[in-house]
Amino acid sequence: MSKDTWPLVQERRQLKASGVTGAELKAKTSAVQAASRRDGNNALSKICEELEQHSDRLQTKDLHDKVQQITGQFKPEAIENAHGVTVTANKGIVDVWRE
Repeated sequence: MSKDTWPLVQERRQLKASGVTGAELKAKTSAVQAASRRDGNNALSKICEELEQHSDRLQTKDLHDKVQQITGQFKPEAIENAHGVTVTANKGIVDVWRE
């Protein structure tokens, strides 16, 4: 998350905490989503530039690692269950997702 996005998130959080609803909250949510998308696209562009550099230098291991970073499956390391308890074991995480 960039330095420009974080203040938007904080403002939106304060608006929600104060109980504001309607157009003002919707506008702030849209701004946060747009900034998040922009940050994600920038991060992906940087990774693609690194891919090109690794390809040009014939650094196949680094190239493979970057491709895996982009296309790899998300694997959470910790998650909270319905009771608010943090679960870190793989089997426990699967059980929480099933619930």
